[in-house]
Amino acid sequence: ESQYRKISTSIVRAYENQFDTTKIDSLPEVIRVDLLIHRGWQLLDSHRYKSALTLFQKALSVCSGKSWEASIFAAEAAYKSRDYELAAKLYSKTYPSHIAPYANWGLGWSLFRLGKLDSARKIFAKLSQESTFSRYADYAIARSYYAQGDYGECEKILSDYIKNCDFRCLSASYYLFQSQLWLDEIDKALATCKTIIKKYPGTFNASKAALILAKTLFEKGLYEELIDISENYADKLHGIRKDSLILLSERAKYKIGIYKDPMEILDGFSKKCPKSPLTRKLLLQTAIQCEEHGRFRDAIYFYTKAISKSAAKDSVWAEANLGIIRSSLVIGDEITARQTINKLNELNENGWYLRGLFELAKWFYNGNDKDSCVIMLSKIRSFHADDIVSDSALLFLAKLYHEQEYYSEEANILAQRLDSMKKSHPLYSAYAENFVTCLWNMGFKDSALSAALSLSRGKHESSCGILLKGAELALDEGEISIAGKLMDSLLAKDCKDLPTDFMYRMANAYVSLDRIKTARKLYTELIEKYPDDTLANKARERMNELSE
Repeated sequence: ESQYRKISTSIVRAYENQFDTTKIDSLPEVIRVDLLIHRGWQLLDSHRYKSALTLFQKALSVCSGKSWEASIFAAEAAYKSRDYELAAKLYSKTYPSHIAPYANWGLGWSLFRLGKLDSARKIFAKLSQESTFSRYADYAIARSYYAQGDYGECEKILSDYIKNCDFRCLSASYYLFQSQLWLDEIDKALATCKTIIKKYPGTFNASKAALILAKTLFEKGLYEELIDISENYADKLHGIRKDSLILLSERAKYKIGIYKDPMEILDGFSKKCPKSPLTRKLLLQTAIQCEEHGRFRDAIYFYTKAISKSAAKDSVWAEANLGIIRSSLVIGDEITARQTINKLNELNENGWYLRGLFELAKWFYNGNDKDSCVIMLSKIRSFHADDIVSDSALLFLAKLYHEQEYYSEEANILAQRLDSMKKSHPLYSAYAENFVTCLWNMGFKDSALSAALSLSRGKHESSCGILLKGAELALDEGEISIAGKLMDSLLAKDCKDLPTDFMYRMANAYVSLDRIKTARKLYTELIEKYPDDTLANKARERMNELSE
């Protein structure tokens, strides 16, 4: 009870409902303090800890720190706000004898959160002699040992504690279980986990402990124990952890020969968890694996199953349809592919539909049907979408023009996109390098040089690659002057990991340009970075020649 309550109860009740809009600075000090504390309690109850802390600190300021009520609740609010330094400072103040144990309890946990575990443990040890906290102190001491990695001491304390537990019993059992796992006492951990599931079914810690144990048993090859946990205790758990436990159990059945085919894992899990979100993901993963191993009809089957488990047209649904498109095209079923692409068009956003069209375009390309490929790519372009799929399609179209030596069309496409593309774009480097190459192939070597220097300006990841591409083109045609200008920019940007053959050829070019000092620098860097490379030996020979 507040020391001010008796004289201010009626006034407090009159003001408290209008606290946020009432100017209280003109009220007597005792009433202001009481109002601030009372409002702080309300904020604590509604979990608005930082706001509560502000009011309790204001109350302390009004009474010049003389209110222990404001001080202890400010400490509580600071702890709840995770300001453990401030909480420890407030808990350390002097309190009445009947409040002091509570303050020390809070101080101990504040020090615990700050990682001052030895100091925290000393406080908890003193509290074990206090009647108020004697029942709880062992739990806190055990937690400090666990946090310090002394799992043996933690297990010793908690093994006795849970026998007559009446405080944080589930948490104590969970940390006992974890300590036993750390100590590799699998049988004890197994027994503790079963107890947790029986006594606290459906709780977060029960599900978490069961899944952690299941993973440990699976890793250690204790498959029968894992299956037993799943068969006898999974019904007492909930959520994704329950599903994950059952999935591990189904995998364990394959490991010990109950299942002969890996596909039985999927069937077994689907029957036990038909509505699990893991079922769709597992079907999708299985389909992808089948596709990667060339089992395209099996892939289509599992992609279709994944779609059938989808309640909404989400990313799993879309990814499965895209998989059907890919697999159908590989086996030559263009009709199914086109029908599935139309399904993707039902989505509100175009990204997946464009990806479907892009798969069809690549299929036409691989089948040497370049005209149909161009039609598909042009259709993608018509959406004017600013996404990676559209940019990939545009780059692919530029590649087609390049292969047919339609360099002006290629250059036009690349230049237009580069004008608006940010240098941080993942395809910026590919666009820029292709553009430089296109200009070079058209015979515009000076323009290619200018483009390479311009597109590589600034600090971005792709700048070195652009300059390198231009320099390599110039070296290949003996344009060592242009190559030298680009290499100068590479050196200025301190580009790393340049190809050894390029470094050697560029050093030779510098010799031809009578820039011996720069040539020596490149030869030396090549020798130091790649001492065992055959080109390093040639670089040593060239260095010796230059010294003669």
